[in-house]
Amino acid sequence: MFRHKWPRIVAAACLFSLVAAEIGVGSQDTGAGGNGLSSGDSGNTSADAEEGSPAGASGGGGSKRRLLVSSQVFTFLKESSFLRVEPTYWPLQQTREITFSFKTERPHGLLFYHLLEESSEVDKVPNYELYVMLENGRLKIIHILNTEGNEVFYVGKGLNRDRWHTVTLRVTPSEGEMRVRVDHEDLRINLSSLVHRGGYDIGSEATPSYLYFGSIDPKNSSVDMHYNTDSFFGCMGRVSFRLENGSAVDAVLSVEEDVVRDCVDLCDKYDFCLNGGRCVNHYSYYGCDCYGTHYEDHMCGYDNLTTVTLRGNSFITYRIYDWKDRVHSDHNRISMMFKVSVPEAVLFLATGEHDPKNTVAASIKGGALFFSIDFGRGLLNVTMGSNLHDEMWHNFTMIHDGTQVTLYMDKAMHS
Repeated sequence: MFRHKWPRIVAAACLFSLVAAEIGVGSQDTGAGGNGLSSGDSGNTSADAEEGSPAGASGGGGSKRRLLVSSQVFTFLKESSFLRVEPTYWPLQQTREITFSFKTERPHGLLFYHLLEESSEVDKVPNYELYVMLENGRLKIIHILNTEGNEVFYVGKGLNRDRWHTVTLRVTPSEGEMRVRVDHEDLRINLSSLVHRGGYDIGSEATPSYLYFGSIDPKNSSVDMHYNTDSFFGCMGRVSFRLENGSAVDAVLSVEEDVVRDCVDLCDKYDFCLNGGRCVNHYSYYGCDCYGTHYEDHMCGYDNLTTVTLRGNSFITYRIYDWKDRVHSDHNRISMMFKVSVPEAVLFLATGEHDPKNTVAASIKGGALFFSIDFGRGLLNVTMGSNLHDEMWHNFTMIHDGTQVTLYMDKAMHS
């Protein structure tokens, strides 16, 4: 299912009532996925952390420089959260590699930004920037070198389902090649700027560079980013640097700002969801998923469910997301409770705006539920139930999981 082709859901019917709180359209991704990291797989504290300091202490822009341990994981929970990391020897013109892991539920966010330290020898330091970020749930790479133009590439999809993902990026300047791997998906890129120049034309391998993870330091006025990026919210870590021969490169963690050690799950500490509601960790706050509980509000504690009455020519438009937040998702759920008094009624229609248009629809025909779905491979129709216009409450739920679609009509199931 592609959410960017589902900008809205329109529900309408002839003389039926709908429990609005039971409409659930959302991701069903609850597994760990990725490389198997979990919130309990927290990594180590800094190599030279002060004795007695709490492992989970939030960084406050600390000036104490320490080695970055490759097993460390951090939680980024504010707009201002970032790490500044300085590899000890990772020259731009040599073949080099970085690997890291992350998980988030947000479709946008800066993963890392690589740039060179300012130098008085301006002619020897090219205008270089490397962005690796999330955009609409995809990994986006932007490579900038002098006036050769900006080179933009994408790989992966649906990387914002709160599962762990591992990214490896390797640059071979002499061949003008960049290779990016996200989990098990590979992308090989020819960087025309490097092919044209024969590599990075830097006079000395001693030119230092550094990386910002999560966001950049707003106090560093020397950083002149060509692209505006959203801050990263979620967990990130297990960062390692290597050279062509596979040798590991030490890196200094020079600044930590508003990050927490380990991958924090607020639901482990603050699960106040009531009546069977499922706690959802949003890193900076938590929420409750009330699906299936017959309760609503932020803690699933309100049992007087919101209902609406539609009179044949009326309808509701349900906004799933802001336009810029449209993302690919192959795990979705639509659920509603309804009662009708006529044998013909429209329950809901979800359709895309761009060809080929994905379509999902449910209606009452002859007192039975008629469901249709088309994800571009042909229309599939299912009829379930009978006498649904008996003015009694009925529940219909669709759960989409990859290539499998499961339907529930009251106690009956079809997949």
